[in-house]
Amino acid sequence: MLFRSHRDVPQLATCVMDAHRLGIPDASFDVVTCGFAFHFLDDPQRAVTEAHRVLRPGGLLAFAGPPPRRDRQPDTRWNFYRELMQDMARRADEAEKPDPFTPPPRPLPQICAQAGFTGIQQRTARETFPMRDPQHYWDWSMSHGFRGYVDSFGPQLAAEFRARMLAGLQHVHDSGGITLDSTVG
Repeated sequence: MLFRSHRDVPQLATCVMDAHRLGIPDASFDVVTCGFAFHFLDDPQRAVTEAHRVLRPGGLLAFAGPPPRRDRQPDTRWNFYRELMQDMARRADEAEKPDPFTPPPRPLPQICAQAGFTGIQQRTARETFPMRDPQHYWDWSMSHGFRGYVDSFGPQLAAEFRARMLAGLQHVHDSGGITLDSTVG
């Protein structure tokens, strides 16, 4: 994703950092964005606090993420996914590692208020993105924070995870198609 951003907009400076400990001076930006990443973080509160620190006074934090679980209609075709995630976490000896699609323990507006943000507004937009096939879904998943989660399993377990994920996605694809239901808040 960073490579493509730099290729498409060469004047754009990009860098990779830990969202919990940004190597950026205080009050450096007017806007901080976070697309589909807060639900991957070990400590969303710390990341939001860091975003607040690097924003100039009156700056804007804009984030997007998956819908809360209570808003989702259960789709039993995806049962393989939770079972796969639990198995991989157990086998990687990381039972405490959260499911990467688990929302933060508190609503993000509350986390933002605790970090010092004021005038918090949450807007919701929903969109559904159809995926062509299992590989398309996999490529999309690996284009952001999920890659680090998969890589944390180590090469052998990550390869097994990929194979089992693609097999499960093939079943979902064959039984009605793969869609990504997105809520942007």
